[in-house]
Amino acid sequence: MIKHFIIVLFYCSFCLSLVLSMPSAAKSQSLTVAIDHSPPYSYFDDKGRPSGLIVDVFQEISRSFNYDFKFVECPWARCVKLVSEGQIDLLAGITKTAEREQIFAFIEPAFFKRENHFKFYYTDKNLTIDNVADLAPLTVGMLRGALHTKAFDNDQTLSKETFVDVQSLFNALQKGRVDAIIHSDQVIQPYLAQYDHAHTIYSSTLSLPAKSEGFIALSKKSPHIALQAQLSEVLAELENKGTLATLLSRYKF
Repeated sequence: MIKHFIIVLFYCSFCLSLVLSMPSAAKSQSLTVAIDHSPPYSYFDDKGRPSGLIVDVFQEISRSFNYDFKFVECPWARCVKLVSEGQIDLLAGITKTAEREQIFAFIEPAFFKRENHFKFYYTDKNLTIDNVADLAPLTVGMLRGALHTKAFDNDQTLSKETFVDVQSLFNALQKGRVDAIIHSDQVIQPYLAQYDHAHTIYSSTLSLPAKSEGFIALSKKSPHIALQAQLSEVLAELENKGTLATLLSRYKF
């Protein structure tokens, strides 16, 4: 009897050791996420690794979600287009509008909220932009697909020119194709460090405030559209546990 018990105990111990030694099963499915170069929200570092607040948020979602996320870099306007067409599943950091709700299924809640301040940047040191009237004779460059304030975006009297990415935007400014560019002053510093080595770009006194909410949007043409509710549940739990607040504080939001 004792011998039989010892044999059974050895067998159980052996099986348990096999289970413990087996690697955890990898997640069999993945979703694609479009990200543009927009530090600190999202960017690829010098080793080609996706980084930034948006990447960290998806990594936290993945801990409680049976999917991995694969990040695809693209200029903002192209990111919006690819996700709207269903070629990529997800886009993050997008502002919700009635028009966009026709194309995207928004994941609630917003993963960040902040007060944005849009300023105008120019190279002519004799130029002053103190109020909206000063914009009247100027051509203002902006990122294609970007939203600023309703008043500025809907003003049809202003001359505006759109560019596909930040590099094209700054190139146009420095080559005189536009008189000024508009950008959020909270996140422009990395771009100034990259494109304004001679410190010849000036900022306007005029500042356009706008409350900003950053959402995750799922393409309504994605084969994974049924995951909207589950993604919202996971994101809401991250907010309730304080995980989102911790991530935001890391990036000084």
